[in-house]
Amino acid sequence: MKNQTAKSRKKSVPRRGLLPTPLAVRREVDALLKDRPASEAARRRITEEHKLRYFFGGQVVAYRQTSRGVEVLAVGYKEIRALNKRLAPEEVCLYTIDFPDHWR
Repeated sequence: MKNQTAKSRKKSVPRRGLLPTPLAVRREVDALLKDRPASEAARRRITEEHKLRYFFGGQVVAYRQTSRGVEVLAVGYKEIRALNKRLAPEEVCLYTIDFPDHWR
């Protein structure tokens, strides 16, 4: 059943751009911070990290932080190489490459 859930989630994965916040991520962050004080900035950072795990856990991802959240630029080594070729050298340092942990 777990594999089926992962497959159905992958079908709805936004491949590029800003990531939506799924209900499962909201619930996870709420539970994590239930008895812990956290600033709004800390809550936002934790939520963005969990969204990357939810959608792209176990994959290499290139993204940048924006005022509206994480913007995914490329997924996988092949796409990241192509992204590096398209960008000017000074633009390459403006994004992060990460390998988020698997969701749960």
